[in-house]
Amino acid sequence: GGGDDDGAEGTASASERRLQCAYHGWEFDDSGSCGRVPQAGSGVTEGSCDVPSYPVRQSGGMVWVWADSSPSTFPLAESSPLPVSPLVERMMDVPAFAQIGFQRDLPYGAELLGENLLDLSHLPFSHHGVGKLNREGDKEMPMRMLSVYEKREKAQWEVDYRRDDGGSSNGDAAAGISLPMFQAEVVDAANADPTFAGMKAAGAPVGDDATCTISFHEPCHVRYRRQSGGGDDVPATHVAPIRG
Repeated sequence: GGGDDDGAEGTASASERRLQCAYHGWEFDDSGSCGRVPQAGSGVTEGSCDVPSYPVRQSGGMVWVWADSSPSTFPLAESSPLPVSPLVERMMDVPAFAQIGFQRDLPYGAELLGENLLDLSHLPFSHHGVGKLNREGDKEMPMRMLSVYEKREKAQWEVDYRRDDGGSSNGDAAAGISLPMFQAEVVDAANADPTFAGMKAAGAPVGDDATCTISFHEPCHVRYRRQSGGGDDVPATHVAPIRG
């Protein structure tokens, strides 16, 4: 699909933009129509190699695909709020942070990866030795599910923070925010969260009022947010499994 701005395409018009397969060099326009197959020369039959096209949006340094090719749903693709934290959008405005991120190809599905990402308790064991994570420092990790009111309050704070900083925020016109399906916090995060434990071991300051929340957004999006206390805020971290 196409986008609202030229972005990496520079000043190219919509009719000139093409997607090129890196494997064989086939070219498609933003409607999915195949316009060129280098190996076939001029022998490509119109419509014979077309592929489905899906609406996309760009936010938070990520491309979001609306995985429904039915044109009747396209208005929803434009109006549905994306589960992108305004804190991440703010960070992406800073060139030094805009390049932070990575992608990994993993040999399993989004369901298994989602379960893994939502489980903080495995960190000191499965990732022993990464940073300052240590299996010998295992502790009880009490969790508390947040109410709808609490989820909305936290999300609204992020939106207001972004607006106060002079930026725009993602969300629908009615609510202005995107609420997670589930959100939980680590009780006494300063002492119970494995990541904060690793930060302390490395000499980083972690206040007694530090907080850690983890949320799940439909269909397969996980977000962590940590505040290390004392006025310091660790921006939300997005992990977005992609179905293959």
